[in-house]
Amino acid sequence: VQFIMMKLNKNETVIMNNYGKRYLYSGKVEKKDPLWVYESKHLIESLKKYDKGPNAPDIMAISLYDKKTEEVAAFEELVGSHGGIGGPQSFPFILYPNKFEGPKEDIVGAENVYTVLKGWLKMYSVKG
Repeated sequence: VQFIMMKLNKNETVIMNNYGKRYLYSGKVEKKDPLWVYESKHLIESLKKYDKGPNAPDIMAISLYDKKTEEVAAFEELVGSHGGIGGPQSFPFILYPNKFEGPKEDIVGAENVYTVLKGWLKMYSVKG
């Protein structure tokens, strides 16, 4: 387990591991930030969004991420895993024709990918 994320109350959630704690909303860090290993500039934003979601658990465990090998550990007995944090999976891409106008900013979240794709359908008069 890389870290656990646990709701303290309706206004604060703590992210912690053996080395330290980070309070998700206040940003306060005690000892070493448990998120130091991750390079995603959208991680905090994504964790807050997930934490506020209708199906967010009171306690969530995130599996190990090895920065050196860029590997994640699956909790289940699978060859790989998806939907986690860390490694190359944190830097997705969309391959599209160069005649399409690309987004000006990072696309964060599935709903924003949908918006971009629907925009291309409309812009290039594709029924969909």
